[in-house]
Amino acid sequence: AVHARTRFLDAAGTEPGPAVKTLVTLPVIFDVAPHMMLWTLWSGGTIVLPDTADHARDADAIRSLVERRDVTHVNFTASFYRQLVRTLPVGWRSRLRVVAIGGEACGPDDIREHALRVPGAALDNEYGPTEGTVWCSAQRLHPASPDAGTRVSVGGPLTNYRMVVLGPDGRLLPAGASGELYIGGDGVAAGYHHRPGLTAERFLVPADGPFAGRRLYRTGDRARNRAGRFEILGRLDDQVK
Repeated sequence: AVHARTRFLDAAGTEPGPAVKTLVTLPVIFDVAPHMMLWTLWSGGTIVLPDTADHARDADAIRSLVERRDVTHVNFTASFYRQLVRTLPVGWRSRLRVVAIGGEACGPDDIREHALRVPGAALDNEYGPTEGTVWCSAQRLHPASPDAGTRVSVGGPLTNYRMVVLGPDGRLLPAGASGELYIGGDGVAAGYHHRPGLTAERFLVPADGPFAGRRLYRTGDRARNRAGRFEILGRLDDQVK
């Protein structure tokens, strides 16, 4: 999965190198944090940590840290970045190259605010549950994209992943139809530790059809496929995401 995300960045023209500096503001026990740290170290980069836990939640402290340490990559939840970006001046100058957001829905206003205030950095909307090794898909966003005035997509699957929308009967749904999102590929977990019942419920290996013999994870997310770009429409259960 680390390799898959790097391939996405490479294709987008922001290949990481020795100069990459990633700001990690999330607790190390949160699934995104070790992923960001491993990706940075694997890329030959530097990890930048906030001075205190309080600074990790303080917009002014984060802005100062990005400027002082020449941070190039950051990753936030969509709601936190929504608050942070509105505290930045229009045309803010920094060495940021990529702002990655995820964990929550991104809105069209978020895209426009980012383009206005942080024009020098790309904005990546990323999606993936822990069972999919955190990142399974990504979409680079900009105000002129089709997403700017509609529901924002999470893009298509990264390298070595596959994403499909299936109906209650397990059949593949046509493009535009809403159903449950399933994830397959090298990054999908083997199951839940000492939870065989739950593993059997959420990790499926169809016996026939186009995905026969391929292990798929049932995300519980309601989604639809728009020409290879996926939109998350909510949950099919009461789980808070």
